[in-house]
Amino acid sequence: MTLLVLVAALVLTGTASIVGLESGWGASTALAEKEAHSTALQVQTSDLSGGDEVVLAGLPVENFRNDWPFDPPLPDHLFLDVGANRLLFLHFDKPVAEATKLLYVGVGVKGRFLAEDQPDGGTTGFTHFHRLKAPTVEAGHGGAPGDEGYWLQHIAVSEFEMMGMKVEPGIDMMFMPTAAPSGLGGKWVNERPFNPPLPDHVWVEVDGGRVSFLHFDKPVTDPSKKLLFVGDGVRGRFCAEDQPAGGHTGYVHFHRFDAPTVDAGHGGAPGDEGYWLRHIAVDEIDMMGMRFNPGIAFDFMPTKAPGCGDSAAPATSAQETASPAAAPVQAPMPTETSAADSATSANLGSAAEGEKKFAAVGCIGCHTVKGSGGKVGPELTGIGSRSDVTYIRQSIEDPLAYVVPGYQPVMPSPDKLKLSPSDIDNLVAFLEELK
Repeated sequence: MTLLVLVAALVLTGTASIVGLESGWGASTALAEKEAHSTALQVQTSDLSGGDEVVLAGLPVENFRNDWPFDPPLPDHLFLDVGANRLLFLHFDKPVAEATKLLYVGVGVKGRFLAEDQPDGGTTGFTHFHRLKAPTVEAGHGGAPGDEGYWLQHIAVSEFEMMGMKVEPGIDMMFMPTAAPSGLGGKWVNERPFNPPLPDHVWVEVDGGRVSFLHFDKPVTDPSKKLLFVGDGVRGRFCAEDQPAGGHTGYVHFHRFDAPTVDAGHGGAPGDEGYWLRHIAVDEIDMMGMRFNPGIAFDFMPTKAPGCGDSAAPATSAQETASPAAAPVQAPMPTETSAADSATSANLGSAAEGEKKFAAVGCIGCHTVKGSGGKVGPELTGIGSRSDVTYIRQSIEDPLAYVVPGYQPVMPSPDKLKLSPSDIDNLVAFLEELK
């Protein structure tokens, strides 16, 4: 893993107040002027793999703040968000309003309190973890397995004594090390990764950012429980940009890491962290007033994610969109249309005529709708709520453009079905109403 190492040079220039003391340290902190050497920071980042160095001169100290990212705030720290889940920080000898000396500068990398998330296993100085929310500052050191926070690398700017130890200039490899536990340990567990736990689920972490799970009909402690679903989860945010393949591969339900109750964990606020989950029914299941047939449950508690305004959606790894071995085709997903385009669906054709044509040409023999039909193709109940008109139309006009993982590319073309343009319009209108 390539990481950034922060090297700070303090340049003492004359007698003046500490840089930014009056108001620039952040909205919540006002500092009295103090007679001291002013400090100019030059921050240099270097790629451990030997890449080009980047020098950030004139660090915007007025953007540092004390009221972010930790709750409660660390009184003797100031932080600067530099993007990409990283921060820079300044660590003083006293609470910021009383500070007389800068002890450390440093870098923070956002992650979980797990050995798998500790940058370079701590060998490059990211030895201390502080979780985002804690009852007290002291309780924020470390945490429960999987807690969200930052791994911090402290770099001493001079020689000093702290907590009975002599600290030399440079990376402080001994700054309050917090030993992190190892993920889910390769075993099925119930208590992680969600808080509160889902009583009828067990989980195992299969690799970074992914889990597999078992979903039972009763709490996992009940010996009479029956397995309903198996599945997998992809770590991400509650954002449309993070939903794997837009939900078309079955990742339709999002559960956030922390919530007041289990039910409140379904969905969340834009940007909340959690897992996108794909449920695969192991048998015919009647649940929540619906019939689930064996296979991917595209209608399992879908949580419609908001757009989070990302300028570009995160790159989706091949791992996130990997299809089951049975799926021979994994074509690019159709491009979603705008809300205005979707709003015209009611004018596309007659849903009633489309329903008749759906039965007449044998679609019902391959696709299940509201509990009836075949299983050769994917379930279409709810297709109108999880897919837009563009995708529905393309699936009819060019059925091999995208084949849902787990199914064979056997759907006939409109020519073979002798579908006219008006027939297609009617079918699209019918399917769009299946919500």
